[in-house]
Amino acid sequence: MTINSDWGKWWAREEFNGPSVDGVSLWFLGVTGWAIRTPETTVFIDPYFSTERDREYIARMPPVPMEPQWADSCDAVFCTHDHRDHFWPPSFGPLLDHGGSVHAPAECYENHDVSEIPPDQQEAVEPGDTYEVGDLTIHVRGGRDPDADGSVTYVLEHEEGTIFHGGDNRPCEAFHDVGEEFDIDMGMLSYGTSGRIVMDGDVKRRKLYNDAQDVIEAANALGIDRLVPTHWRRWRSIQADPGALSAAATTFEYPASSRRSRSATASDSVNPGSSRRLTSATSERPSAPVRAVPRDGRLESVNDRFRPVAIANSGPGVD
Repeated sequence: MTINSDWGKWWAREEFNGPSVDGVSLWFLGVTGWAIRTPETTVFIDPYFSTERDREYIARMPPVPMEPQWADSCDAVFCTHDHRDHFWPPSFGPLLDHGGSVHAPAECYENHDVSEIPPDQQEAVEPGDTYEVGDLTIHVRGGRDPDADGSVTYVLEHEEGTIFHGGDNRPCEAFHDVGEEFDIDMGMLSYGTSGRIVMDGDVKRRKLYNDAQDVIEAANALGIDRLVPTHWRRWRSIQADPGALSAAATTFEYPASSRRSRSATASDSVNPGSSRRLTSATSERPSAPVRAVPRDGRLESVNDRFRPVAIANSGPGVD
């Protein structure tokens, strides 16, 4: 399968590989995919770069920002479950040429052709596992995805803060356990809707991903300070409005950003190619907000960990 970037090489060259990073910087790749860089380490979570339609009701809406072989570095890949838009060897295979391994539940390797991935670069994960990758500590924790064969979540720890990646998982007891164990600064949760979709020639009603109430329930179980909904514009026939999350969060403690001011939004919606930067909670902060987009196009956040004070959307006309 050939992967073709919608933006050519400029985004990978100028926006991802080019900038130097300080602390933790994150780039949204579309679907639930993220590239995460520190001065020492680069990891990818759920990278998916395909536009191929493998089911009749599916058509990818977000652009493909890069081709995986264009990444200058990759120390590890982590995948949450066996669905192809989260675990797909043609997407992450070229990233492993840098020497890292792919980490995923055992069902991923059982349900996909991984014959071209060297066995010593296939790592089967289970809840409770922990991996040290450069200056990142990555914990594997449980989840609940009724549509997947095997599904996990990841907690990434760095001296600058803690990130939770929920894959397509829905509210469950494991989220409460994660919330008790970690102080989560930023969390990504899949957000979707129920839709009428054509499956095997028949129109069926199906719930895909979390609805607004599910997302807020999960955010409160986890104690997420800054919520980033993903997946909500993945498929042409299945979309949701992230603005609804602000209303759903009105009377809840989390996301914490919804408590800061009445004008604050409860969630931070991202577009493919846009970036977020984590700054240390213990770093000295100015008394007044400083809002600026650096020349390299990444976001600066000087007043709140993970609080994006400006949005640098890369690419033409994507919203």
